[in-house]
Amino acid sequence: MIALRTGLALGLLAAILSLAALLFLGGTSGPSSANQQVTIYMSPDCNCCKEYVKYLEAQGFNVDKVLVNASTLYKIMEVAPRSLWSCHVLRVEGYYVIGHVPVEVINKLLTEKPDVTGISLPGMPPGSPGMPGEATGPLTIYYFRYGSVGVYVKVKI
Repeated sequence: MIALRTGLALGLLAAILSLAALLFLGGTSGPSSANQQVTIYMSPDCNCCKEYVKYLEAQGFNVDKVLVNASTLYKIMEVAPRSLWSCHVLRVEGYYVIGHVPVEVINKLLTEKPDVTGISLPGMPPGSPGMPGEATGPLTIYYFRYGSVGVYVKVKI
């Protein structure tokens, strides 16, 4: 009987300590792409957009594809300065993500939740997710908000 009580007490103590550690450390390291719902606006004819969708899905995103013509895509991208445009736009948790942005940067955005409209990897840099070729250096991802633009992060591929 005493051994049973001691075992239950130790089990309860371990559970309490585990819960305390989770609360103290903030649980997980932040959102992950697993089962994250995103919507991508893209041209039906763009192969790199299709490759980017495959990349997102391989990383665990649930991707809702909305096929649009170029003029509709440009209207959506008007949330950002033209210098930040690319070939597709994601919507995730209220943010715009323009271009071939790596998943790690999207997860950083969703973890930090900065007061921005969105982020962008302008153009279609070689070696970025969904793009063929070799990256020539770090990728610069920009933030945009109410007409202001700045560097959000630089990442190596």
